Parts: sequence; C-alpha cells; structure tokens
Amino acid sequence: GRIGIFELLTIDDNIRNMIVERASLTEIKHYAQRNGMKSLRQDGVIKVVKGITTVEEVIRATQIN
Repeated sequence: GRIGIFELLTIDDNIRNMIVERASLTEIKHYAQRNGMKSLRQDGVIKVVKGITTVEEVIRATQIN
C-alpha cells in the first residue's frame, strides 16, 4: 500500500497580500510555517513517529533532485 504525505498552503489575507506585493517564496514559506503549515518532510516525520512509514521512504520522497 501507499500512504501520502502532504503539504498544504492555505491562502489567508496576509499571504494573499504577500503574493500581490511579490514577496519572496522564502518570506511566504516562513510566514506559513510560523502559522502552522507543515512541510512535506514534517508530515512524513509525523507519520514515521506514528509507525505509518519509514525514515527511508520519507527521505526518498522529499529529497531534492
């Protein structure tokens, strides 16, 4: 079987304004993470801790090519 890992950016008014003002991707990402967004790797680590997947699979799925 397969299990998904997910990253979801919810666009709130602040992020919408950041996009309109052409904020950098880094600025938007930092804001989102400070406000509860989890990265793909963070979601994967949570699933490793719960015994749903392995560290190796999370690294394989989230490595930068």
